[in-house]
Amino acid sequence: MKLNGMSLFTGAGGMDIGFERAGINIIVANELSKDAADTHASNHPNVNLLRGDINDHFETLREYCGSIDVLFGGPPCQGFSVAGKMDPMMSEVS
Repeated sequence: MKLNGMSLFTGAGGMDIGFERAGINIIVANELSKDAADTHASNHPNVNLLRGDINDHFETLREYCGSIDVLFGGPPCQGFSVAGKMDPMMSEVS
């Protein structure tokens, strides 16, 4: 039996590749960045990609909940995120 997955903060889809290789069928993903979403769409054409702010997609994502076995995400590491302080040493602080 193949499990279905939902990928949040999916970026260009690199983590998705690992989950797919582990046997997860990713059926829906969300990404805010236009460039990352464009790359994801090119590399994962069979995934329903919800582009834009996750806050704008709660209702649509909720519709998938009955079909999802695995939920995973890759929020940006604060030490490297342009939304953060751009201090890689922050990644080592817990």
